[in-house]
Amino acid sequence: MLPRMQEFQRLNFAILTESHGDPRWVEITTPEQAEFAHRASKTPVHVQFAAERADNAGRPAPHRWFMYAVVDPIEGAIQGNIIVVAPGPGARLRQAVCQVAPTYTVGFAGANPYPDSRDEIDELARAVGIRIEPNFAGARIESKAPRLHELLNLYGASKFKEGWLPESFGGLGEVAALARTSGLLDEDADFLVAEMTSYGDTAFGAEWKPREADEVLGKERAGELRGLLDWLEATLDAKMYPNS
Repeated sequence: MLPRMQEFQRLNFAILTESHGDPRWVEITTPEQAEFAHRASKTPVHVQFAAERADNAGRPAPHRWFMYAVVDPIEGAIQGNIIVVAPGPGARLRQAVCQVAPTYTVGFAGANPYPDSRDEIDELARAVGIRIEPNFAGARIESKAPRLHELLNLYGASKFKEGWLPESFGGLGEVAALARTSGLLDEDADFLVAEMTSYGDTAFGAEWKPREADEVLGKERAGELRGLLDWLEATLDAKMYPNS
């Protein structure tokens, strides 16, 4: 069972951001708050918080700990949709013992919060003035754009004149808007807009699959290219048709 608002208020969380009067980003500073965050987020944040606190007794903490809270308007229950552990005042101390990676981000029940919660995490970064690199459980999320760009160059852009987006797609303006709001990493959005621009307002047209890719790239790299393009297509489809 998720914890309730009454307990949240009793624990005096520091509220960093709000939405319509409800807390959103809060900072975890005590073991009791960490235990609450554990029950709200279904993650072991309380174990990591307590271990790091014990290992660094008397020294500045290497991390700050945050939770994105969503309040059920009827039940008053609080769900911790995102846990972020970011560099704290003691992060640069050699003797500081860290229980997690330099930056550590997980969603509810340990899910990957990227790319769906990218905007919320950026909101926290602005609120506390800390750069939060895209990561999942401490593992940096790398942009797929450089490899996709490399494979497209190898294959030859002229091979894609038939394209991979549907004919009904609304042209370059819609592509650019979706790229900026679809949860893509910034590098991937920049790449997609630039790639679309190079083909003009008709984008890629109706048929996206590179029929000659196997011959030009070899089966392994052609398969990787198709997978990357499928990933971009699926990301945009999810934005265009969220209920399908």
